[in-house]
Amino acid sequence: MRSRPWPNPDKGLPVLQYNFSSKSLPVLTGMFKIWYRWEENYSKYVKTVPLNIYDLLTERGLAIWIMDDGFKKENAVGLATECFTCLRQEEEIERLKFVLENKFGLLVSKNIRNFKGGKLSFRLFISAKSRDKLHSLVYPYFIPEMLYKLNI
Repeated sequence: MRSRPWPNPDKGLPVLQYNFSSKSLPVLTGMFKIWYRWEENYSKYVKTVPLNIYDLLTERGLAIWIMDDGFKKENAVGLATECFTCLRQEEEIERLKFVLENKFGLLVSKNIRNFKGGKLSFRLFISAKSRDKLHSLVYPYFIPEMLYKLNI
C-alpha cells in the first residue's frame, strides 16, 4: 500500500490518501466485466452501474460503499457518485437512487454538482430522516474508525 498527498479541492491543502494494486485474478476479472464497459467515445473502459444493481447491492455492500465513498453532511450521509459513465451518469444515478429507496426503504435525494469547465455530475444524499433505518442496515458491517461517516 502506498500513500501520497492529494490536494483537497475545497481547502487547497494536501490530504493523505492511500492506494494499492491487486493481482490479476479470474474473480476480479469477472467483477471488472460487471462494473466496466468499453466506451468508444473515450477509447477506454469506464465505470458503469450494472443493470442488475438491485440484485447485487446488499446491506454489507452499502456499508462498504459508505465507508469508501460516503461522507457526512450535516445529518445526512452523502455518496460520491461522480465516477460513473459520463454519457449515462444521470440514468445510472437514478438507478442507484431507485435501489436505495425501494430495496432499503431510504429517503434519497440527487444533487447536481457543477465543476469548472461546465462539467456536471451528481451525488446522492441519504436523508437524516432515514438515519435510524440506515444505521440498522449498515452498522453491523462498519469498522469503528468509519462510524464518523454515519454521524456516530
